[in-house]
Amino acid sequence: MMDKKTVFCITAGTQLSDILWIANILPFLSGDLMELIWECPSSGIQQLLHLYPKLDQTVNDVEELLAPPDVYLIVHPFWSPASASIQTPLQAVFSIISPWCVIPSALPDTPYPIRAKLERPSGCPLPPRYLCIDPSSRSATSLDPKMIQLWIQLITYLSIPAVQIGSSTTPLVPHLLDARGLTESQTAAVLANSLLFLGSDSDYSCLASALDKPQIWVTLPKSNWWWPRNSANALVCNTESPSSIDLLALVAWAWERLNMEKP
Repeated sequence: MMDKKTVFCITAGTQLSDILWIANILPFLSGDLMELIWECPSSGIQQLLHLYPKLDQTVNDVEELLAPPDVYLIVHPFWSPASASIQTPLQAVFSIISPWCVIPSALPDTPYPIRAKLERPSGCPLPPRYLCIDPSSRSATSLDPKMIQLWIQLITYLSIPAVQIGSSTTPLVPHLLDARGLTESQTAAVLANSLLFLGSDSDYSCLASALDKPQIWVTLPKSNWWWPRNSANALVCNTESPSSIDLLALVAWAWERLNMEKP
C-alpha cells in the first residue's frame, strides 16, 4: 500500500472570495492517499470556516508537521496549469493532484455553498424584510455617482428597506441602513437573512452566492469571472455605463426572484 503523501495547500490570494473557494474544494481534495494541510491566510475569515463542517479534519497547522510536506500545491480560483485549457478551476486543480486523489465524478455547479442556517446577528437591528447592498468595488473609499443613482432608483422601485454592508471606510449611501464594518461572520448572517443582494465586483457578491442569495451584479466589460456570475440566481449586468442599464428589467427580475407581485 502506498504511503500517504502530505500536501500543503497554499492559497494564492487572501480575499474573502479566495478563501470561500478554497473552503469549498478542500474536502474534495482529501483522500485515502493524501493528508491535506491548509492554513487559512486571513484570521478575520477563519470564523467563517465553522460553516463548512467537512473542513474539521482538513484545516491543520503546518507548524505541527514533523517533516516537510511532500508536495506544495498552489490553488486559486483562476489558476490553471501552464498550457492547459481552462474548463473550470476545479478541474485544473484536480489534474495536478490526480495521482493520489479520487476525482469526484461530478464537480460542483456553483462555488463554495454554505448550507448552515445563520440566525440574525444580535446587536444589529434589522427590519423584518430587507435587501443587502455593497455599493463599492473591493474596498473603495469613493463611490460612482451613476452607480449610486442606479441602486437608489432600484431600491425605490422595489419599496424594500436596504442595508449597506462592507467596509466601514466605504461611504454610507443616503437613506440606507448601516451594517458596515461588521465581522465576516456577522456580515454572513446579515446576508443570509436578506431577500436580495445588490453589488459589483466585491467579496460580498461571492459571499452572497455562497449563501445562494438572488443577486444583481453590475460589472464593467473587462471583468471576466467564471463564478458566481453565471448562476441562474444572479443577474449579470455587464456595461460601460450604469446609466445605460434597463432599470425596469432589473425590477422585473428582482420581483420574480422575490416571488412578489408588482405593486
